[in-house]
Amino acid sequence: MRELRRISAQVFGAFTSLNPVWAALAGWLLLHQTLGVNEWVGVALIVVSSAIVSMRALAPSEEQGPVRR
Repeated sequence: MRELRRISAQVFGAFTSLNPVWAALAGWLLLHQTLGVNEWVGVALIVVSSAIVSMRALAPSEEQGPVRR
């Protein structure tokens, strides 16, 4: 739980939005439920959008200035 304080709200939101993806994959793998084309497209859109948001949140912005190491 302490590690959740270190990530940004954008990244946390992106990871939270993946919950339906995990549920769909669990239903497909464990319960042998079939997913239609619309469901697979929805899963792909969620994954891609979460990846984009995570990459944008992790990239240093010009407002923050240079990254010091």
